[in-house]
Parts: sequence; structure tokens; C-alpha cells
Amino acid sequence: MLTGAGMSTESGLPDYRSAPKGMWRGIDLLQLASVEALLQNTENFYKFYKKRIVDLNEVTHHVGHEILAKWEKKSIIRSAITQNVDGFHANAGSRTVYELHGTLQKCHCHNCLREYSNTELLEGIHPYSMWRSD
Repeated sequence: MLTGAGMSTESGLPDYRSAPKGMWRGIDLLQLASVEALLQNTENFYKFYKKRIVDLNEVTHHVGHEILAKWEKKSIIRSAITQNVDGFHANAGSRTVYELHGTLQKCHCHNCLREYSNTELLEGIHPYSMWRSD
């Protein structure tokens, strides 16, 4: 089963392109959402993703995600393939999820090469975190 922005918007997350509230409206993706932005525009990169992660952690999966998880368990579908980065398919119980654009549930550090949950990153557990309070 292939899913996209409609699954996330039903949970309360904005999509990327719709007017007038699309997340990418008025934003240069290369300046905020790329490896180059991480390396060259670090403060704004972190500010942008912090807001995305905070917003993501304020909502959760919905009944549609749960139905797809049940269908997978009943072998009606084999997997969920999604463009969404919210991690809601797995949160709802889907076991085989292909996240085409990755997930914001976890973050990979380019310095130490470890993976951290988005909560660990927000709480400043990550030693290189821009969000650390100390």
C-alpha cells in the first residue's frame, strides 16, 4: 500500500505543497532541508527541523494507519510504502514499512555516526545537539 501526504494531514501535520499552508511555501529547500544546509546553514537547519519534530511529537497516528496495520496482519497487504516522514505507520503497528524519505522519529549524527531518537535530540542528550541547554 502506497501512502502520501493525505495520511499525515489527517493526523494534523501540514503537507508540503498545498496552498496556503504547505510547509515548503516560501522556503528554499536547499537552504533549510539538505546536507548542504546542515553544513553551511546549521543554525537555521536545526531551527527548521526542531519545529518539525516538536510539531510531529504533538500528534499521532490515526485510525487509517491502524487499519493498514490490521490489513498487514491479515495478509491483505504486504507492507506500507510511504513518502511521509512521521513514522506513524510503524507507531500504529505496521511491521513492514518502507519510508521513502526516511523518518523524523530518529536522527543520524554526521559527526559520531550514531542514531538518536528525535526525543533524545530535543532533550539535548546528543553531545553535538544545537538544542542542548548547557
